[in-house]
Amino acid sequence: MANDIQDEINEILSEYIDTEREKISKIAEEVADETAKQLRKTSPKGDSRGKHYANGWKVKTEKLTGEMAITAIVYNATKPQLTHLLSKEHDIKNQFGGPYGRSTPDPHIDDAEQFGVELFLKKLRSEL
Repeated sequence: MANDIQDEINEILSEYIDTEREKISKIAEEVADETAKQLRKTSPKGDSRGKHYANGWKVKTEKLTGEMAITAIVYNATKPQLTHLLSKEHDIKNQFGGPYGRSTPDPHIDDAEQFGVELFLKKLRSEL
């Protein structure tokens, strides 16, 4: 009889955990989509980069191994090499390899990350 009660409690808890994981996964996907939209709006759109960089933000979701939850990754599919160059300060070389100056960092990725974290926490608090 005690085992029956314990089994019933375990089953209820397991169902609850599965439901909450599904909610968290859904929130993660929504927040990743919103973060990608934010990056498309705030990314630099200069002449040398065109709109390819700004429009290149995509979301990839992956199921975690052995779990029901997912991970959502926001990345730039068209110009991934520019993400580091634009967000960090670096030397600019002239055509002869000499120093030309320093770039000015553009914190658009850090700003979008902060936006995503705050939105994720806000949605978690309201859903759970």
